[in-house]
Amino acid sequence: MRQRGLPTPKCYHIMDFADLEPAGQHVGFPAILKPAFGAASMGVHKVCSVQELVDTFRAVRATMDVHADTIWSQGTDLLLEEFYDGDEFDIDALMSKGEVVYVSLSDNWACWEPWFQETGMNIPSLYPVEKQEELIRFGSEALHALGFTDGAFHVEVKYTSRGPRLIEVNARMGGMCVRDANLRTWGVDLVEEHIMTALGIPIRPRKPPKPLVCFAQAAVNAPYSGVVESGDWLEGLNKYAHCKLKRYLVAAGAKVIGPEDGMPDWVAEVIFEGPDVAELLEEMREAVCGLPVPIRPCREEARRGWFFPDFAYPFTRP
Repeated sequence: MRQRGLPTPKCYHIMDFADLEPAGQHVGFPAILKPAFGAASMGVHKVCSVQELVDTFRAVRATMDVHADTIWSQGTDLLLEEFYDGDEFDIDALMSKGEVVYVSLSDNWACWEPWFQETGMNIPSLYPVEKQEELIRFGSEALHALGFTDGAFHVEVKYTSRGPRLIEVNARMGGMCVRDANLRTWGVDLVEEHIMTALGIPIRPRKPPKPLVCFAQAAVNAPYSGVVESGDWLEGLNKYAHCKLKRYLVAAGAKVIGPEDGMPDWVAEVIFEGPDVAELLEEMREAVCGLPVPIRPCREEARRGWFFPDFAYPFTRP
């Protein structure tokens, strides 16, 4: 990418403790420590000093157990990467015969730092149109620079004080609700289109001029460590007509991790659909923040309400 004139983050490959000091010297602080392999922001953490890098490396490595989660069979190396300010976005793209034939930009909600567990997203984006165009152009240039030609891609970017910057390119469709979000909002099935490219069939999906529906998803983080005491705590969402999915990700009796002990566990997924994305976000904030917290804390002093990122974009807009 640098050879193509595109900005790239400072980065250092970490295989063991011996790599930590030179990594910190090369990248600087603050920085992002992240697994070289994985998904869904697992193990991603902001670090602000060498000592914090050492402590966090030790904590993250301890969670990378192949027997507990086979995703780590790909490898347990980590990366230290330059931290970017600004708002975060996902670009879902389809390529056919070397051409980007479909793009969709979605807003990512702010994470519960220093962990970077995902908290939610919405599509279409509420960002200023000219900045959306910059991000989409940058994402397309990144795909071409890396030599990709066909298939589905999930490009993670930020709009920083220095303009668009790349977080990472995933040479696959995005996870969780990404397929549903694109299918519901734009009528484009990323799985179908990707399969056709794998079979050598050219694709050119038609994206409507306006969204078919607006889509918002909340990935509800455990606010503290403890034991889930209820199996029906999402039922209060039934009164919201725009609530299309409520999914329990942990059962009653399960132990969950909160941010005081590590990357917070997801405890539920909630999806709202409606005609106006801004109104949808306000309704979802009311709905999620009004849910009871069904967790008996391990330590009473850790008890708190749900984390909801209404202090940041897209809930506050530029």
